[in-house]
Amino acid sequence: MPSPPKKPASPFRYFKSSPEVIHLAVMMYVWFPLSLRNVEDMLAERGIDICHETVRFWWNRFGPMFAADIKRQRISRMRGFRNWRCHVDEVVTDGLRSYPAAMRELDNLSWPEEQLG
Repeated sequence: MPSPPKKPASPFRYFKSSPEVIHLAVMMYVWFPLSLRNVEDMLAERGIDICHETVRFWWNRFGPMFAADIKRQRISRMRGFRNWRCHVDEVVTDGLRSYPAAMRELDNLSWPEEQLG
């Protein structure tokens, strides 16, 4: 009788902290312009006592994995929009009076003056 397929081992299996806390710490460091010590302080305010070096270790270990998950989710969401098209409206700017002056200042009069206005 064949054995059932094994689940892949969790990357969090040797850590005392929960995967949710690890994910929160890493994503706080990524999403916001915070230092490692700021993340440590913010987690301490929430009752999570970890060292800033732990956040750095988690970032190095799990950051690429979280980034790959985010990219995979983004791609799977975009697959639902196969017929999506981007349309850019035309803006009539050819008649602006500032164009000839700007082009003269840049020494770029490759366009005829009558087109510039």
